[in-house]
Amino acid sequence: MRADVVSQTTVYRTGDLVYRDHRGHYHYVDRADRVIKRLGVRISLLEVADAMRSLPGVSTAACVVFHNQGEVGIAAFVVTDGSVPALDLRTGAREQLPDTMLPDRIELVDELPMTRSSKLDERRLLAEAGLLEPDTDASRSAIA
Repeated sequence: MRADVVSQTTVYRTGDLVYRDHRGHYHYVDRADRVIKRLGVRISLLEVADAMRSLPGVSTAACVVFHNQGEVGIAAFVVTDGSVPALDLRTGAREQLPDTMLPDRIELVDELPMTRSSKLDERRLLAEAGLLEPDTDASRSAIA
């Protein structure tokens, strides 16, 4: 609970990341955890990535959210041993995941890039796949 955000109001930590604009209005940005809501269903990106990693020939995988014309999409970035075509990955994912959890894009990558702090570099993955939206306001400060 943060009393410094809105005076005389109870503010709960919901896991939503927001920013406050110059007029004091809050704007939803993303979630702090790896859960998204798509088509009315809560989806764990970690669960989707685990399903992708369990497919034959997959070394590792990560799932990242992208936005396309206001819709939420899931991009799976997969490192394989070189013997698995992307179409087989999609077929395998269909066998393991319900339709609402299927990745919209499956990108084969040589490796998963990491930031200097050893976290997945999601922005780089999205940029290299052509899925990164232009940042309209770089001066946002996130409040969780």
